[in-house]
Amino acid sequence: MANINHPLTELYLRNHDLLQSKDVVFAGDIDSMQVLHLAKGCKSAIFIIDNYAVACQCAAALGKKLSHEINQSVTVGFITVIFAPLALAVEKITKFSCLTLFLSKAKQKSAEILRTLAPKLEQDALILIAGSNDGGGKSADGLLKECGNPYKVDTARKCTLFAVKPEKAFSSLKNCSDIAYENLQLKQKFGVFSQGRVDEGTALLLKNLPQDLTGQKALDLGCGCGIIGLFLAKKAAFVTLSDISAEALYLAKNNADINQLSENCEFKAAFMLNDAEKFDIIATNPPFHEGIKKAEKITIEMIKEAPNHLNAGGALYLVGNSFLNYGPTLEEAFKKVTVLESNKRFTVFKAEN
Repeated sequence: MANINHPLTELYLRNHDLLQSKDVVFAGDIDSMQVLHLAKGCKSAIFIIDNYAVACQCAAALGKKLSHEINQSVTVGFITVIFAPLALAVEKITKFSCLTLFLSKAKQKSAEILRTLAPKLEQDALILIAGSNDGGGKSADGLLKECGNPYKVDTARKCTLFAVKPEKAFSSLKNCSDIAYENLQLKQKFGVFSQGRVDEGTALLLKNLPQDLTGQKALDLGCGCGIIGLFLAKKAAFVTLSDISAEALYLAKNNADINQLSENCEFKAAFMLNDAEKFDIIATNPPFHEGIKKAEKITIEMIKEAPNHLNAGGALYLVGNSFLNYGPTLEEAFKKVTVLESNKRFTVFKAEN
């Protein structure tokens, strides 16, 4: 067996007899291509992956390549990799006998996955859920109690695995509250930054963006619900909204439709600036979904690459936590760097070639 260093994959492999000869759907916070090892011995294996970078790696392992579209899938033999928001992914799935869930960082997101996919489970099906103990894994059975009597299967690598045979349907979930900013109306979704509110950093960035962008080409990098990109589109820019998350892109696209801005927007699945074109403006509130140190490193690499994706006279507008001190990296990469606004929590930079 190949060397496995992904704790949740290793935990599921220790209990792989539960998956043998079953039609299995893998979903949730899948953050490593090592999950493909779990397909061995399954009758069929469908991986619903929200992370574009991981989905591309999994597709490549199967000899396939993904485009930058929001909704797509590849199938090789009995294995299917789906990169799509949950609402569209479920349409690609018929009945199956085992749901194998990787606990999401947002508890409500895991609850949504259970409620969306459970209706397609066959009789006598099995639901498995595993997560790191410091990320809610020890109490993940709480998500399953409504449909049956969950039991602990195993604990290893500081992760815990629970199982349940569903006996009744889950109740419906309360929707995430919508938000408004100026004249934008924005639907929200659990697990997509930032849910239920305009976060302080984004608000500070929006306050400092240009007011007239007629004829400008802009990139909302890490678009989330789309608030930055749609704000730019309202200022007459043509905007590319990009994100690594299929859920975020789908939500941003829906919000563009709601605000009648779709003609000014395009949507692209991407990891940071990979395969990006050139723009007049790049605006971003870099995400921190994977921990401060890792996210900071990713942002620093993006800053170094950004000048190559700006037209002459173009600018990068970036907001970040003030303690991260992106200033020196920006000054190395750009000819001119201006602090547009700063407080104890956030700093907004404008960096020009």
